[in-house]
Amino acid sequence: MLDNLFNFFNDIKTINLWDKLWIKKIETDGKGFIKRVHERKFREGEVKEINKDNKNNVLTIKEYRYNEEKYLEKVVNKNGNGSIEYINEISYNEEKNFKEIDSKGFAANIVQFCEYDREGKKVCDEMIRRIDITSDSVLSKSQYFYDETGKLSKIKRCEDIELEELFSYDEDEDLREVLIKDSIGNAIGRILYNYKWIECSCKEHSDTIKVKDNIAFQLIKENNEFKEVFIGEFLYDIEGRNICEYRPITIKGRSVKNGIEDFNILFLMEKKFYEGNKTLPCKTVVQDEEGNILQQCYYNTNGRALKIVTYKEGVIEETIEYFYKDF
Repeated sequence: MLDNLFNFFNDIKTINLWDKLWIKKIETDGKGFIKRVHERKFREGEVKEINKDNKNNVLTIKEYRYNEEKYLEKVVNKNGNGSIEYINEISYNEEKNFKEIDSKGFAANIVQFCEYDREGKKVCDEMIRRIDITSDSVLSKSQYFYDETGKLSKIKRCEDIELEELFSYDEDEDLREVLIKDSIGNAIGRILYNYKWIECSCKEHSDTIKVKDNIAFQLIKENNEFKEVFIGEFLYDIEGRNICEYRPITIKGRSVKNGIEDFNILFLMEKKFYEGNKTLPCKTVVQDEEGNILQQCYYNTNGRALKIVTYKEGVIEETIEYFYKDF
């Protein structure tokens, strides 16, 4: 959640970046009836996002406010009556990277910090609940470490579980292995990345490129031996475009006295379809392990989502359509 918040705020850090984002979003149910309408309105130094139900009643309002330098300084969240529920206040360091996001609400005072080095690389993020003036409760914390060449070498995470992820690279500086350890230093799993060279060709050119081939997910078992439990894969078309990938997305588990129980890594299946040449939209299909379609995502060539369709037991449950200024 914390990473998603920082990534979104970074996307809109300056007010001109809104030009690339949607201005209207419509949610419909499986029968095509409108559930929600989201609109963004622009004025000097502010972007207002208004969320309405299918009867045009305002549900929530978000106001993104910018300072004189056109940097985001405050996000005000209101209910449908216009009353403030909570506020995100953003501060920056000398390099104009995020230094702190202070979230203040009525139910809890959540403060979010993020530190960057002088090259703009994240070195720490932390989310705490401020109980009183002298007492804080840490909800999550991640520390990022880099080698002498600037590549990510280690992440220490602490949320539901405490983990350490160690990154190794090959001679081409492509990620080769992620070794995962628990809070007491025991290796509990690792992800191995394999690569291959493929010949690709299209009307414009022919070339040999290096691409990801597969991912081996391994768990530590008895006698400190790793047991391979799954291999993810990456497939490409004749033009070298990725058409399928099965990759890890989330680490699960819970901390116990002697380590972690129920450790597991969740994978995501994505298939991409291209129509004709590269200028046409592509579609991503998310599936579960049994091959059932969970979601279809349609994008344009700029990577902007045009439509997302969610399925439940093979039936459309929800559709979200996005509209942009230049469409």
